[in-house]
Amino acid sequence: MLRNSASRAVALLGAVLVVTAASGQTSSAAVITNKWQGFMTFPVNTCNSEAVFVLDGVAHILQLQQPDGTIVMTTNGHFTEVGSLGNRYQMNWQERFVSSPKQSSYSSRQLIVSNGSAPNHLVTFTFTYPPGDFTAVEDCRGS
Repeated sequence: MLRNSASRAVALLGAVLVVTAASGQTSSAAVITNKWQGFMTFPVNTCNSEAVFVLDGVAHILQLQQPDGTIVMTTNGHFTEVGSLGNRYQMNWQERFVSSPKQSSYSSRQLIVSNGSAPNHLVTFTFTYPPGDFTAVEDCRGS
């Protein structure tokens, strides 16, 4: 029984090594930046016109360079703030910027969730160049 288990483990290890070697044929992205950094932003919950400023937040920044030279940068943050009308909010922030020789794009998703009766706000921005397209979509939920 122990011999069968050892044989299976050796076979599994061999299979993992073969898969790992085969996957090594493609280059992966090089990490340029991977850190937590101070973050400030000045969103407004347009559902109730309340400013929800983040003055001392911390966000995760990841910047990669793809094998073809494309740069990809992502920013992710989670913040708890009190708005200008006194409402407490949880905010999730996601940004992505991609720059390649042929095209650049930016997207930002900002989710502002009230801990109380104030409305929740979701806004998504996207920009692509070329051709220069910009969209902003917002959604209000709750009170």
